[in-house]
Amino acid sequence: MLGLLPMDNSRAIDDPNFADIADRADLCRALLRCHPDCIQIVSSAGRLDYMSDNGLSLLDTEEFSKIAGARWASIWPAAERRKVLEAIVLAQSGAVARFQGMCTTSKLGLRHWDVMVSPIRHPNQKPGVRSPLLCVSRDITPLREQAEHEAESQRLEAIGRLTGGVAHDFNNLLTVVMGVTESLVLDLEEGSEPQKLAMVGLRAAERGADVVRRLLAFSRQQPLVADTINCRALFEALEPMVLHALREDIALTFSVARDSMCCCADRVGLGSAL
Repeated sequence: MLGLLPMDNSRAIDDPNFADIADRADLCRALLRCHPDCIQIVSSAGRLDYMSDNGLSLLDTEEFSKIAGARWASIWPAAERRKVLEAIVLAQSGAVARFQGMCTTSKLGLRHWDVMVSPIRHPNQKPGVRSPLLCVSRDITPLREQAEHEAESQRLEAIGRLTGGVAHDFNNLLTVVMGVTESLVLDLEEGSEPQKLAMVGLRAAERGADVVRRLLAFSRQQPLVADTINCRALFEALEPMVLHALREDIALTFSVARDSMCCCADRVGLGSAL
């Protein structure tokens, strides 16, 4: 946003006691050396006449002669030049302008800048005469990145809370499904096809409970648990569920080594990966 800032310190600058100090070139040089921002002086024609050493360092430019005399607006990307030109017009009218824009440096890449533009007026300057401009550019990229990181953290926290609530509701439904399915397994004839299907449903419900546990872990309401897992047993438990989920025109063959092999992992995570 382009804005205007009141020049509240104009009385102090016009004070005769201050004038003797302000006119000293060594004081100006000291102020420029101490200032961490990129300080530039733009001529009344809009061309770059000066840039502080810290500014050259921020822009990764070793020699000012390479950009001296260039139009200040041309240094900025085309998408930002309208804001730059508006700031120049406002400053030449006697106000202090401020805007934020993006500009690329040779080493650090794209950076975000907060820029203030102020007219440099002589006490005896006639009205309507254009003044050179003092432009102070501050690199606010770290602040922008921090704000974006905080916003992303808040977004993930909100997703985690939502996920935790959904997981609890789903877990309540799974409790009913698992209870009914276990009753079916016990009531049906041992080894019958209906009982086998009921067993598949029970294992699927148990897998659903594992998914709920993983959702709760994602929402930080339940930690991941590293466990010693028999890989052969895990494959055998997954096989019937996968086969029943496939269409009839798809054939899938499981080949598991006879020797048992164990690993240490989170059971839900490993099962999902498989």
